[in-house]
Amino acid sequence: MRCHTHGCPTSSIREDLLEAEIVDALLGTNCAKADKNCLQKAMQAWIQKRQHSDFRDALDLQLAKLKDREDRLTDALIDRLIDKETFQQRKDKLVAERVELQALLAEKRNLEEDAALARNFLELVKSPHLTYQMAGPHQKRRLAEILFSNRTLRGKSLYLVPRKWLKDRA
Repeated sequence: MRCHTHGCPTSSIREDLLEAEIVDALLGTNCAKADKNCLQKAMQAWIQKRQHSDFRDALDLQLAKLKDREDRLTDALIDRLIDKETFQQRKDKLVAERVELQALLAEKRNLEEDAALARNFLELVKSPHLTYQMAGPHQKRRLAEILFSNRTLRGKSLYLVPRKWLKDRA
């Protein structure tokens, strides 16, 4: 950790000392087993409430039917059963319907990403010091930003201020 501001009294701190300070600050923040179970149940209920696999299957089926309708419409134009103007009007309706279905499907994917993020957050909350120790260098930096609202280095002394939710747990 090094400050690049001109005139800053801080020089730098060794990485191993920085990591030791962060781990020490996180040691008392483990969840009790009852709290872990409660959090996990609440998270599962939230995920199940937001995810409906039947909904996604229905969207996939509707998209397949829409593709079939587009194929039949193209065949009708090729066989000269409809004129180009009628074809274009129907094609525009089908395209609008496809865009709407794809938007719903993208929203469903976002819900799945939210669920994955929620599970990752739950793991972080369970034992932040273990999560920090197992993380790679980039992840450790990101975790320090998430876990501590203020990280200050004065001379060779490091001051860490945990975020409110972390303070409440400690």
